[in-house]
Amino acid sequence: MIGTMRALRSALLAAICATTPWGLLQLSSAAQGSGPTAQAAASNPATSAAAARLDKKQYRDVKVSVDNGTTTLTGTVNLYQDKADAEKRVHKTKGVTTVNNLIVVAGPTVPDAELGKTLATKLADKLSYASPGVSNGGSTISVRVVSGVVFLAGQAHSDMDRDSALALVSTYPGVKDVVCKIVVDSGAALAPTGYIGVPSTPAAPR
Repeated sequence: MIGTMRALRSALLAAICATTPWGLLQLSSAAQGSGPTAQAAASNPATSAAAARLDKKQYRDVKVSVDNGTTTLTGTVNLYQDKADAEKRVHKTKGVTTVNNLIVVAGPTVPDAELGKTLATKLADKLSYASPGVSNGGSTISVRVVSGVVFLAGQAHSDMDRDSALALVSTYPGVKDVVCKIVVDSGAALAPTGYIGVPSTPAAPR
C-alpha cells in the first residue's frame, strides 16, 4: 500500500514538472518567499535605484519610496549633515525629479542657549573671527537656535567662509535642522560692529 502511494506521488510530480515551465516554478517560489530575492522582485525599480545610493551605515534607518519621480525619505539619522547628504545622493538617481526629505535627526538634544553659544564659539575659532568690537574681515554671521533648528544669517566675505560655517554647524551633534541665510559679499568693508553669535544692534537715539 505504501509502495503504491509513493509511486502515485512520483508520477504526479513527474507530470507537473513535464507540463510546467521550470522558470515559472522558480518565479512562483521567489514570489512566495520572504527573502531578499522576493523583496527585490516586488519592489519598485526606481525605489531600488534610489535606495542603492543610501547603502551606507549612516543611512541604515532611512526608508525610500519613489512615485512618479517624487522621492520621499523617512526614518532617522544621527546628524543633520547625513540628512542633507541623503537628499543630495537621491537627487542624482535617474528619474528622480523631486525629493521630500522627511528624515528626522535623532541624536542628542542640546538646550538652545547652550547649543547657540557653543556653535558661535566654534565658528569663531574655525573662521578666525575677531573678538567683539574688532574688525572681523568683512564677515558678520549671527547664530540663533530655536528648538534645535540653527538659523545662520548675516554676511560672509567669501564662499569659503559661508561653506565653512555651514559645514561646521551641519556636523555638530544636537543640530536638528539648518536654515542658512548668509549672503556672500567679497567687497564688504571691514566691519567693526557685529560679530559671530550676536547680531549687530544700533545705538539707541539720545
